[in-house]
Amino acid sequence: GKPTILAGDFNDVPNASHLDPIYAAGANSTGVFAEVDQCTTGDQRRITTPGQCNAYTHSSDGAGGTFDKKLDYIFVRAAYFKNASASVITASGSDHGMLLGTVTECSTASC
Repeated sequence: GKPTILAGDFNDVPNASHLDPIYAAGANSTGVFAEVDQCTTGDQRRITTPGQCNAYTHSSDGAGGTFDKKLDYIFVRAAYFKNASASVITASGSDHGMLLGTVTECSTASC
């Protein structure tokens, strides 16, 4: 594999079954990716409530509303990146916030 970043509006919440092939951790996960704002312990890796992780990025009320769902993601290939973090920036005129992620690329695979 190679260092890979996969990002976008996936239009579903983290525990949706069709995301199983993407996630490397959590119940039923079979993929190689971690989110930049993913929880780090146990089955909470794919929770749908915000807090330290899984930032809400979408407003069901439309532009200017309160963010109440996570639909936007930045995934990184877990073996090649570390020190991931994220924040949400309010975007004027959109029902989505901008998810800004930062990571550090490892010098070798398997950080």
